[in-house]
This record gives sequence, C-alpha cells and structure tokens, in this order.
Amino acid sequence: MEEEKVKEKGKGKRQAAVDGLFERQRPYSLDHYKSKALSYRIAEMMAVDLQPFSLVEDPGFCRLMKEADPRYSIPSRRYFSDVLIPQIHTKITSLVSQLLKSTQYISVTTDIWSSGHSHHSFMSLVAHFIVFESFEKKSLMLSCWKFDESHTAENISSSIYSPGTLEQN
Repeated sequence: MEEEKVKEKGKGKRQAAVDGLFERQRPYSLDHYKSKALSYRIAEMMAVDLQPFSLVEDPGFCRLMKEADPRYSIPSRRYFSDVLIPQIHTKITSLVSQLLKSTQYISVTTDIWSSGHSHHSFMSLVAHFIVFESFEKKSLMLSCWKFDESHTAENISSSIYSPGTLEQN
C-alpha cells in the first residue's frame, strides 16, 4: 500500500516535469509580456537606428532572434508599422510636449544640409532649453523635412511657417 503511494507521488512529479518541458517549448502569444517586451525593443531599435520595417523579414535578424529566444515569434512588418511605431510616436510626442510646456524659455534653431547619395536637401527645426530643476541643457529635434528649394531667406521662412511643418498638439 505504501509502495503504491510512493509510485503515485513520483508519477505526478514526472508528469509535471514533462508538462513543464512542453510549456517551455510553446511559442509566446502576441500578448505575452516577454513577446510584448521584445517587440517593443525591436520597434524602438527601428526608430532609433532608422531601420526599415523589412528588418523583421531579414534572414540574419530572424536567426538572431531565434537564437536569443526560440519561443519568440517575430510579428509582421505591418504590426510594427501600424501598431508599435505609432505607439512609440505618441509616447515620444507626449514627452516632448510635456518638456516644452514645463520650460520658461526656448531657443529654436534651423539647419539645412544635403544628402550625398540622394541629392536632396533637408531642413530641421531644433528646440534648445534648460530644465531648471536639474539645470540640464536639452536639445530636441521638433521636425525634419525635405527642402529642395533654393536656400534663400524667403524660401526658408515660408518652409518653416508652412502648414504641416510642425504638428499642432
């Protein structure tokens, strides 16, 4: 009788261990916390490093992610372009807005440069200010756009003040 109890006890442990093994091999669901964290970091990398959405389809990147975490299934490029990057954009826009509202004085500069390989010019608008609590200097690029006009004061001015240059928030 005692022997049967011991065998029965051991059986349950072995069964639990086997179930756990299968659980560790099952892919994460899209809403699993680990899947969300990895996907967010990939989207963040795309934004910071100016990587294309097609990165998630590159064989080398897919092999890297499979090695890093075999249970992670990389979402489609549309998921990154339609869901995660807009979420990051909204979050960053909100943070920038809060920072700018919390400062008393802001200096704005503009810069124009040409791309060597695309033969296009670009213009940016950058806000500079000091965070008074920490006395930390901040510079934030507010906008960047293609500017293929002649670099005259009139063209620069009309480009800066044209509708759509800065989104209204």
